[in-house]
Amino acid sequence: MKAYKFPSQYTPVDVLTDTTNDNPDKLFRILFCVCDFIKMVSMAAYGKSIQFAREKKQIFNSGFTNIEFHNDKIIFYDKVQKLEEAYDLSTMTIQGFCEFLTDNEYCNKDIFLPFIEDTEYEKVLKVSLSQLHALYAYLGAPSVSTQHGVKGEGHNNVCFIAEDSTRNPIVYMYEFFQLLCAEDINLTDFQNFYYDYVSEIKSINLTYLKPAKTYKAHEGEYLQYAQYIKNKYKDNKYFLFCQQKYYDKYLGNPNSTNAKDCFKSTKIQGILWAYKLFYVGCSRAKENLVIVIDENKIAPFRKEFIKRMTAIGFDVNGI
Repeated sequence: MKAYKFPSQYTPVDVLTDTTNDNPDKLFRILFCVCDFIKMVSMAAYGKSIQFAREKKQIFNSGFTNIEFHNDKIIFYDKVQKLEEAYDLSTMTIQGFCEFLTDNEYCNKDIFLPFIEDTEYEKVLKVSLSQLHALYAYLGAPSVSTQHGVKGEGHNNVCFIAEDSTRNPIVYMYEFFQLLCAEDINLTDFQNFYYDYVSEIKSINLTYLKPAKTYKAHEGEYLQYAQYIKNKYKDNKYFLFCQQKYYDKYLGNPNSTNAKDCFKSTKIQGILWAYKLFYVGCSRAKENLVIVIDENKIAPFRKEFIKRMTAIGFDVNGI
């Protein structure tokens, strides 16, 4: 698609690997949202799925989750079973699935029409739904999985150049180094926190964060969410390092800009990606491993960095 070709700010990788509200493509934001709903249903989390759909009312038809009587629960259960069956159909295309969602009143009428009428999406819509299903399952694995069982080619001599990246995948290598120097960290614990935190953020309807006028009408709700999340993770070392300052800033000065900075997982994911890359890069060395770092970027914690690297077993030179 032209929108994601050079020199665009975003690439197809950004679209296909971001299942959050930060995804730059509206169609995939909607599709991944539907996938989130189906995942909840598949886990029999019906109450959570209903709440989720109601919060995403710009996507889901309000009649779908209008449950007042016991019979409404039966109808809802039958509908989600049919939805799961459609999602598993190997013969269905993405366009066919979009039409199924609107024709059967799961999603709001005409929500997919702009994409169906846009020739830029023609090839995307013809792709088998099974590809979207597989992609979502892969991303939910998720993108940052434990590397203790990684099989990869080893080399006698490895040079690992530590760099940050603001493109996808986002990598905050020097923030990772700072965390490594400040805390005793464990990849499994870090990942578990990431998964849980992302799950919490996804349960929040962030569509009212902009414009500012719309945000103001829902500010009380967002402040409650922020306080709840801050309290939940108040003793979590990863939250304290990665996110607490954004929550303190928002709760101290509530506005839409601070709220958007608050309800993100980008920094956590970037540091976790860095952890993964650092582990994989170092584990490839059979005999000699050299890590090249930018001494200006470790200047604020230079002494701690030297101490930590020495403790790990590195000879530190030139900084």
